[in-house]
Amino acid sequence: MKYLKGKDFYFDLADSIISKCDNAGCEVLFSNSKSGLTRIANSTIHQNVSKRSTDVTVRVSRGDNIGTASTNVITNEGLFDCLMNALEIMKSSEPLEGFPGPAQKAEYRTTDTYVEATAKFGPSERAKVVVDAIARAKVDGLTLAGAVENAVGEIAFANSNGVKVYQPLTSFGCNFVAMDGEGDDPPSGYAALAGRDVSKADWKATYDRACRKAVLARNPIEIEPGKYDVVLESAAFSELIEWFNFITFNSQSVMDGTSPMSGHAGDKITGKNVTIIDDAYGSILGGLPFDFEGVPRQVVPLIEEGVARTTVQSRFSAAKQGMEPTGHGFGPGSMPSNALPLNLRITPGDKTIDEMVGMLDNGIQVTRFHYVNGLLDTRKAVMTGMTRDGAWLIENGKIKHAIKNLRFTDNMLEAWGRIDAIENETHPVTGWWSAVGSYDIPGVLIRGFTFTGKTGKGS
Repeated sequence: MKYLKGKDFYFDLADSIISKCDNAGCEVLFSNSKSGLTRIANSTIHQNVSKRSTDVTVRVSRGDNIGTASTNVITNEGLFDCLMNALEIMKSSEPLEGFPGPAQKAEYRTTDTYVEATAKFGPSERAKVVVDAIARAKVDGLTLAGAVENAVGEIAFANSNGVKVYQPLTSFGCNFVAMDGEGDDPPSGYAALAGRDVSKADWKATYDRACRKAVLARNPIEIEPGKYDVVLESAAFSELIEWFNFITFNSQSVMDGTSPMSGHAGDKITGKNVTIIDDAYGSILGGLPFDFEGVPRQVVPLIEEGVARTTVQSRFSAAKQGMEPTGHGFGPGSMPSNALPLNLRITPGDKTIDEMVGMLDNGIQVTRFHYVNGLLDTRKAVMTGMTRDGAWLIENGKIKHAIKNLRFTDNMLEAWGRIDAIENETHPVTGWWSAVGSYDIPGVLIRGFTFTGKTGKGS
């Protein structure tokens, strides 16, 4: 596609920058992207936007002194000014003890992250999906909200040690919220979809699921807070996993002693059937085979059968701890210690969602959570949040009633020790990092999940 400039374009620019870096270590990171978004509200397309951006970040270093500068002026003059700014910052910066400098050349695996059909998917195609979704919602007297989006881009990195890596990317996604009636918080249903190859997108199944959930959420009853066995669908579980990732597997959190993993390597911290790995090569969407420092991305076992193993590392955080980098650094433009998994996978189990519902004499099924806060007590992974877009009371293995939303507060380490079943498939769930990876998350059955309050809102 013409929009992609290609690796030679970026590598030539990088060579020009590096040749002028005054013998300092030099790293250059390019990010080029084009995204389109069609947003729905009140069963009407109310916004259609397109965004293009190309950003360059330069990091220079001499010993423990580093300087970083960024620009979106992709001209010889703009890039030269960016380099000069970085060099000036390096001269006046406080030393960062133990900074390892640019990475060395390495071998890289390959991942397939670009699909031409997704790159060409335009506003007309997105509008067709939305129009069909709105028509489906009207069949059940529902109002639809949500969005359909797609993106194409490329990441390139080069440094003064001869490292040169490049990856083109495409992604698409959608989310639909079908609402029954008006007001502050009417009964609603939610469904989402994500991928790299838009030709494989099952739009109809996605918005149909949101509509069926909204119908099932009608006439919710109020129940008392307390401990309930719960079936969390993947969208709900992923909200907890995303927070857990930020507070647990971030290398800085471990060094600061605020992570549940701090001081617990080799200890059992969750239930035996919980296994979490970071794997850019085995994930549903696939991720970058290198990080933003040009280091090959490794497959990292984080928790195996409930036992804490390790966390991901940038080059700086690894050097500080006497470890090897895992290819998860964020590179120029971020703190050198920053490292975070972007391709978490949870090993699936052997049950469907319906089979897990059938295992409960009395419980709750949850579509998703929102307003989750994972900073209450990070060492114990205590989190709070609320149900949203569909929750149901289960009696004798069957859905009995839609219920009004509840607030939960629980210790996730303990809660995940009570996971009794895991869904037999995972689903891609994206966040701000969607262009470079995703989480592969199954639904789960948790015994004795603690709901602490009512929200007074509909399902």
